Amino acid sequence: MKIFLWILCVTFCVFTSLRAETYILTVQHSGSMWSLYSLHTMTKREIGDCNFYGPEKHIPIRDWHRFYHYNAGIDQTKDRIYFAHSIERFNNAKLPLNKENDKLLIVLRNFKECFSSLRISPNQLIEILSKPKRNVFLQNLVNNLNLYESWSPENRLLVYYEDLLVRPQETFESMLAWLGEDSQSVHDYMQDLDTHKANCLHLYKTNKVIKGFANTKSKGQTVFYTKNVSTESLQTIDQLFAKKYPHLWKYFERFKS
Repeated sequence: MKIFLWILCVTFCVFTSLRAETYILTVQHSGSMWSLYSLHTMTKREIGDCNFYGPEKHIPIRDWHRFYHYNAGIDQTKDRIYFAHSIERFNNAKLPLNKENDKLLIVLRNFKECFSSLRISPNQLIEILSKPKRNVFLQNLVNNLNLYESWSPENRLLVYYEDLLVRPQETFESMLAWLGEDSQSVHDYMQDLDTHKANCLHLYKTNKVIKGFANTKSKGQTVFYTKNVSTESLQTIDQLFAKKYPHLWKYFERFKS
């Protein structure tokens, strides 16, 4: 009996070590809700939320569907997707983050848009980039990209939030192909895209914990806040970021002013 239990235990450990988990990392104000809503709706995969807010902040892995009161139907035959805004959240949830075996999806937004969405002025951002003082949001962004850099290339994918807005079908198709999902669900999803946008926005309004601080001023529309910022300020911000994080500037060069 002891031998049988030992074999069973070893088999379970080997199986769990070989099973690839899927992680999504995106800092706040980078399209997290839209990405998760869309992926869940199209793939029917369960989402484990590793962020901590409100009365559930003590829970290491929260049921995203119950928290946001949205469930498009979960396929129990598929593995869960884990989501967080920072690596620290995954570590707190004691998730292993196997860089060689697991999948990592980064949803990235122009950092200048993120700070504008956070109501941080260009001058404030220039000050943040000019001084060594630690900024939590910026540090999470840098840490997430550094993790992506160290991840196995065949098991990582970086998607821009801006592409989800301006070319959603093409971007969703690449995400689902990378996840090994049927692309037909993208076609079905796109047929009712406006309804899905309205449903996603509604999740903010109905959630009592986040509605007090969630930024929904875009009203579900494609909004680029930095269009109202002077070119000189944007160029200064670009130069400061490129100088401070030269190895990461390549991810934002497409947004160069």
